[in-house]
Amino acid sequence: MTGAPSVIFSRPSTKKYAKEIFLLIFLLLFFFALSAMSIRGKSLTTDEYSHYDYGRMISNGDSTKPTDASMTKMPISIWNAIPIKIASYLPEGKIKSYLEMYLIARLMTTLFSMALGILVFKWSQELYGFIPAIASLILYLFDPNIIAHSQLTTNDVYAAGAITFATYRLWKFSRTHSWQDGLWLAFALGFAQLAKYTSISLYPLFAIALLVSEIPAVFEKYSAIGKVAVLDTIGRYLLYLLVSISIGILIINQYLRQLSGRNWFKGRMNHAQTGNLLENLGQ
Repeated sequence: MTGAPSVIFSRPSTKKYAKEIFLLIFLLLFFFALSAMSIRGKSLTTDEYSHYDYGRMISNGDSTKPTDASMTKMPISIWNAIPIKIASYLPEGKIKSYLEMYLIARLMTTLFSMALGILVFKWSQELYGFIPAIASLILYLFDPNIIAHSQLTTNDVYAAGAITFATYRLWKFSRTHSWQDGLWLAFALGFAQLAKYTSISLYPLFAIALLVSEIPAVFEKYSAIGKVAVLDTIGRYLLYLLVSISIGILIINQYLRQLSGRNWFKGRMNHAQTGNLLENLGQ
């Protein structure tokens, strides 16, 4: 008899959790279906080809920058080249032809955008609860800019996702100050550098944000201990910044160094050949 109430009262929570997961999955799948249907027959934008081509260059072990006055091509574009990389190892057939379609390369951006949506939901849920989290997710998934850029092989969604992820890890670290969250933050900052050049600004911005968040604690310590507390806090966060920068540099250097020694694609296409391929795939 003593165990009965706990079983009875656990069922509604379990059912509620299942309904919440179902609603989350439904919204994400609806977003994916919307993108898949919208992409069909959509012509290439001005810079899509160059981003996709650079992703293929990275997957081929060639990290040299093409002519790019605006400096927008980033290693993260390799994500769009994964399907055609897999196709290069497959025999001729329907699966190979399907993976070589440009539609699939575009849908890789959609998948990344869905992952960002999950992050938006998770962060909002931790802050406000389930209902506000669903509202945040809906606002994200049905934003016209998000819908449009989630269907392109450019790095706009990647930059948004990487910066959001880094900011989320900063928020987590500011709450716990644990070394695990510190490493997550350093990794997220390094990952953001692979998505957008302007992500370099996150280092000083995050350092300032952390220092500002510690001001109340510093004043409290200063009144009790004195100047040592202030110097200790400043030194600690300078160490955090140094470690984060070091890990970011390590991620970028090791990533490009390893790629330069690989040859995932034999006989990389030149720009003209890739252009013909994209023209055929866009039909």
